[in-house]
Amino acid sequence: QAEHDRAFNTAKQIAEQMWVKYCNGLFEEVVGAWKDEMMNNKKEKLAKQQQAMEESRQKAQQEKDLREAEVLAQKMFKSHCQDDVKFCLDVWITEHKAALHLRKDEEAKKKHEAELAALRRLEQETGERAALQIAQKMFQKIVDD
Repeated sequence: QAEHDRAFNTAKQIAEQMWVKYCNGLFEEVVGAWKDEMMNNKKEKLAKQQQAMEESRQKAQQEKDLREAEVLAQKMFKSHCQDDVKFCLDVWITEHKAALHLRKDEEAKKKHEAELAALRRLEQETGERAALQIAQKMFQKIVDD
């Protein structure tokens, strides 16, 4: 009986050791799976955070680029408008100067024509007076003879 008790105690100890070993194995397996799950969750969370940060950075960069493009477009539009106004003003000044020059030329031409007409009248009057004087002298000469 003692030998049987010893064998039973030994078997019981072996069974308990195997049970503890089995439980420890299961515990390590569960803890390992839990650690793997936690690491995967951390990696996914980190990846999502990095992706969100990258998307946020890209969005911020796009907004900045858009603002810069709008400012540049406004500057270009303003410059274009100023160029158009300058062009129109230059054309108006050129046309105004041409019209002013034409008006002055016409006024000078009219003045010159008036002066020529006055000179012609004066010459004609002077010629008519001279002709009248010659005619009177000839008449006087005819009468005196």
